[in-house]
Amino acid sequence: MFLLNYSEIYTKIHLLDNCCIEKVEDSLTDQLPAAQQAVFTSMDGRNEAIKWGDLEVAANTLPAYEQTGLLLIKERLGYLPPSNITLPIEPHLRTLLSNYKAGVISFDKMIKIADEYIKLARNEDIRRNTTLVYDQQMYEKYHTFLPHLTNAVQQRIAKFLGFMPDTNYSVEAEIFLRKVMATDTVYLGNEITEYDKQAITILLYRKRLLASGLQIANAMALIFATG
Repeated sequence: MFLLNYSEIYTKIHLLDNCCIEKVEDSLTDQLPAAQQAVFTSMDGRNEAIKWGDLEVAANTLPAYEQTGLLLIKERLGYLPPSNITLPIEPHLRTLLSNYKAGVISFDKMIKIADEYIKLARNEDIRRNTTLVYDQQMYEKYHTFLPHLTNAVQQRIAKFLGFMPDTNYSVEAEIFLRKVMATDTVYLGNEITEYDKQAITILLYRKRLLASGLQIANAMALIFATG
């Protein structure tokens, strides 16, 4: 239901690149509900560990909607971040799904609110891997880590984007896809996969970050979400 074909991905990416910055900035003036603000605060600076408080709340909040909530994240974002990133938003998504099923809110309203929570998870997931200026060590890694996969990764990115971005945007994304390609348990066929979507999300977020700043990048729409 939420999948895009290649031409739709290409069109949507360029619409994002050409969107009116003033509109995005206006949207930033809309205050998030208190619950979302609390989630944002709790996620800031999060490390790799799962927090017990998050685990306890998630375990006791509408557990019947756990898998549906995770599926919603994956379908809207394109991939599923690690549990330490998703746990803080999962109870809120489950509540939204429950309210939608009960007829309390419309589908469109549910998706609109859910996307704001999912953006928080995306931004925190990417923030751990993306900096304004990469150090020399990162560029050395880019040139020395599985270099035989460089062309294959760039061809794959260009296939789904319609172009190959500047290296300043794609360093982390390319290294990530090289790791995936080198894994025996993962097969990347001709169709776009969650790994491609994660790589594309990383590089397009970074492109927006360098062009327009952190607030604009954080407000960027979920690239692979439809409707």
